[in-house]
Amino acid sequence: MKFYILVILIHYFNILQVSSLAENNNVTYWIEYFKAHMNAAAEYVIPSDNADLVKVTNPEISDYGTFDFIIVGSGPSGSVIASRLSEIADWNVLLLEAGDIDTNFNLLLTSSAYAAVSNSGWGYNTTSQKNACLAMYNQQCAQHAGKIIGGGSTMNSGVYYRPHESDFDRWVNVYGNEGWSFEEVLPYFKKFENINYEPTDEGYHGFDGPLTIGFDADTPILTQTLLDAYNEIGYSYADNNGPTITGFSRVPLTYISNERVSASTAFLKPVWNRSNLKISLNSFVTKVLFSDKSGTATGVEFIKNGIKHVAKARKEVILSAGPYNSAQILLLSGVGPQDHLESLDIPVIADLPVGQNFQDHIILFGLSISTNVTWFNYTFEQAVERFMQHLKPLTTTSQIIAWSNLNQSETPEIEVIISAGSSGDCSFSHKFLRFADKYVANSTGNSATNIGVSLSIFHPKSRGSIKLKSSNPIDKPLIDPNILGEAEDREFLATAIQWIVTMNETSAWKSIGAQVYFNEVPECKGQVLSRDWILCTQAYWASPGYHATSANSMGKNPAVSVVDPRLLVHGFGNLRVADTSIIPETPTGHTQAAAYMIGERAADFIKESYGHL
Repeated sequence: MKFYILVILIHYFNILQVSSLAENNNVTYWIEYFKAHMNAAAEYVIPSDNADLVKVTNPEISDYGTFDFIIVGSGPSGSVIASRLSEIADWNVLLLEAGDIDTNFNLLLTSSAYAAVSNSGWGYNTTSQKNACLAMYNQQCAQHAGKIIGGGSTMNSGVYYRPHESDFDRWVNVYGNEGWSFEEVLPYFKKFENINYEPTDEGYHGFDGPLTIGFDADTPILTQTLLDAYNEIGYSYADNNGPTITGFSRVPLTYISNERVSASTAFLKPVWNRSNLKISLNSFVTKVLFSDKSGTATGVEFIKNGIKHVAKARKEVILSAGPYNSAQILLLSGVGPQDHLESLDIPVIADLPVGQNFQDHIILFGLSISTNVTWFNYTFEQAVERFMQHLKPLTTTSQIIAWSNLNQSETPEIEVIISAGSSGDCSFSHKFLRFADKYVANSTGNSATNIGVSLSIFHPKSRGSIKLKSSNPIDKPLIDPNILGEAEDREFLATAIQWIVTMNETSAWKSIGAQVYFNEVPECKGQVLSRDWILCTQAYWASPGYHATSANSMGKNPAVSVVDPRLLVHGFGNLRVADTSIIPETPTGHTQAAAYMIGERAADFIKESYGHL
């Protein structure tokens, strides 16, 4: 009980105090504090719907006021836009966030596994998958999304990778998005970056922005062994955020002094008290409101503390709620595929392909490497003591990331993340896995000596959809990433797994007794690591990569896209979408960096539109 009381007290005490754990060096305090959050996550029951968010206890509709701009969602894009627009003293900005304030627990990058099973996340699942997620109950994988100030940046693992410059050129040449070439977006990356690692290419990076990116300390023996192993198989060390990205590197993280740097800490906390910026937490937006005559967006409807509110917008409504929620809000508002909306009796405002081009990276779990070397074998109490000294393992487990192009393509096709310890936190596996006991025994029984491996496919052919279950916002959206839906993706993933196994033959690998193993599943028979066995087994461990894109794809043609190159929803002059849902296809790299850049780009589009740029 004392743990939960402690969490509640710290929650209110820290509403604007999330700055540095070093300000309180009482190790006993932090051990109790972290355990409280960990215990709460272990007991947390993921809600099946949004009942707690949409519960209305007062039938009266409250007028929340009129603002120049209303921004929905405080993730990387929304936080940047709120900060940049409120620089204009004459503008009045409202930022609505469905989640609550962050806490000091969120400052740990290793808290991400716990945040995913807490009220900090939306608790979304995929629909039942045919070719992936077979190890999960109902063949549904978790689809993580942040419901907290700072959005996903407050609860993810902090890895910072931009898309490759060729991705942006495809945005222009394939999808007609003029103004989004790499040369044109590079200044926006440099604007917010504070790169704090070496080696780096100065022409590609910013060094005085609010978002600090750095490397964690090496793990003795392991980090150098991994570097040597990749050298042996013909890869070179590279700045994966620079001009030469095929290769391997230490992992760039959004953190400083061992603590997370999120969209909240970088962009919102410094401007929280601006008189022209109002940040409303626990505010669940249910729809965009439109003028009956012109179709102009006039504001939003949202629920907060049991009261339904209406906020009006003089100039614009900007949806930055993330791929799932921005799509859901548009659909609930009557913007989306006509046949889908009519089937739910939602009046159609605009017939646009909202949710129809949804795509995500494919990530494979369940692959690990055993060794004969011990990395970290501390008690939790010892680990906290080390953290207060800025030492691993609570900072991050990630060691090396490698980008490879197995088919000799111009850009990397796969990413391999290698971690000290098993791949992912297994303590909550009983909430998702059909055979959790076997998985935990294989993955965490010797985590002090294991190397965790996560394998991602950057450019899958499979595409899915985001739809509504009903016209009631109480229902979570139906998220179908269609993982491994295309046979080409299934074959390519199997080839990538076989490629990883070749690392066993390197002398560096042999020096630590490394041996790849794949968590076996009862349904897959045959010789372990044979092609047929891999094709069977990967279907159980393949998952969406938590890098969702394309649900509100950007392009010139409204038949196949939702927003134009200035992020305005087709047919509307004052409704924009600005988050990773506008990315036309999965990028070479992660989406967090792109989300910040999209926010910077959107803010300048808006300033330019109203004569402030």
